[in-house]
Amino acid sequence: MVPRRQDYHPEKVAVLLPTMMMYELVSSDYIKVRLLGTGITEDFGKEREGQNFLDFIEPHRQDKVSQALWEIARYPCGMRVLAEHVLKSGLTVMLESVGLPLLNRDDKVRWILFQRNILDVEKGLPIIKSDRVYDPKTYVRLFQRDYIDIGAGVSNFHEE
Repeated sequence: MVPRRQDYHPEKVAVLLPTMMMYELVSSDYIKVRLLGTGITEDFGKEREGQNFLDFIEPHRQDKVSQALWEIARYPCGMRVLAEHVLKSGLTVMLESVGLPLLNRDDKVRWILFQRNILDVEKGLPIIKSDRVYDPKTYVRLFQRDYIDIGAGVSNFHEE
């Protein structure tokens, strides 16, 4: 049901590589950024590569984001996220990301492969005003998170 990391070859889907991210689930407070496609590094910068993904999340959301990602390993299941991000250019965009689990050599889900797309305004983005003051490096405004059943059920976890 879940492929092994060593059996996944990103170069075979070269057209998607610029928009791919891969995370390694190390611990509840450390999710290592293993791969960032060139499109993502152009949008957010290279400083995220090799770092703890949670360092790029607002501190008050880190535990919940970690739990949401670990749910992918627990079931296993996929995830779809709609969220607003601020690019390093200063542009605020809505991103849709889809993540799927990958097994490590011990047959445990410890890798998550994400592919993201910038949505355009004509796709019916939610218009919700926010008075939050934010740091562009850590700001993510979550609109929707859905888990995807890949054969083992899905989590009912919600970040609220």
